[in-house]
Amino acid sequence: MNANRKYHDPICWPTVEFNLVEAVRELENLLERVSDRVKQDDSGDVTQAFDRDLTEGGLAIQLSHAYHHLNSAWNARRRPMPEADRTFHRNELWPRAAHFKKFWPR
Repeated sequence: MNANRKYHDPICWPTVEFNLVEAVRELENLLERVSDRVKQDDSGDVTQAFDRDLTEGGLAIQLSHAYHHLNSAWNARRRPMPEADRTFHRNELWPRAAHFKKFWPR
């Protein structure tokens, strides 16, 4: 198979959609939890509510789950879901495409 063929294969939109939906769900859930922690009192001053469940570790886990799905949306964009699932660990890597390197230096 020609090494450049993969760049000519069509994008598998259901795979991209699935991963974007999952990333958005995770971010919406996280935003709701963070917003619950930050309240404004009547004077407009910001106060923090205590939430035993949302720790730094919990924040890291939820953000990493969202990153996983964003990265998978890109890395598995040319694979149908069954194949994308089999390449789970490759899909979650930060994209190597040149236009992404400015955001995440290696």
